[in-house]
Amino acid sequence: MRQYNLSINDNSYEVVIKEVTEEDITAEVNGEEYVVKIQDIKDLSKATSVSPFHPEVTGSKPAQTKAVSSPASPAAQPSAPVKGGAGICSPMPGQIIGVYVNKGDKVLAGQKVMVLEAMKLENTITADREGTVVNIFVKEGDIVNQSQSLLLIG
Repeated sequence: MRQYNLSINDNSYEVVIKEVTEEDITAEVNGEEYVVKIQDIKDLSKATSVSPFHPEVTGSKPAQTKAVSSPASPAAQPSAPVKGGAGICSPMPGQIIGVYVNKGDKVLAGQKVMVLEAMKLENTITADREGTVVNIFVKEGDIVNQSQSLLLIG
């Protein structure tokens, strides 16, 4: 879980990201829980250094639906535990300069999966466990934030 204290239009919000899956994000905003459905993911990495998880979303609670606009902030990043697998997150902000696996590939613990350039240094990102690549959230050239999910191993 990650907690963010945000200010949007002079309104304060405490956002706790509880769970992230490929389909939705479970978040608590000022003590009220929402399930935010991911409808579309737009690649904004060319324009700004944001997560690929800044979709237009609608939040819902049982027997109630509320519209929730996604702020351009790290709160929408998939950095919480991901259902059905283990996510590999960026250890620091930087740029992805190499992706060495594809969706569906089998990987071994310690296998090189990506290279991240940060402060003119190349950092090898390795699989933390054996499994199958379920999803890749970034591509070569993308700018990433610290703790941003890079890929999911199932």
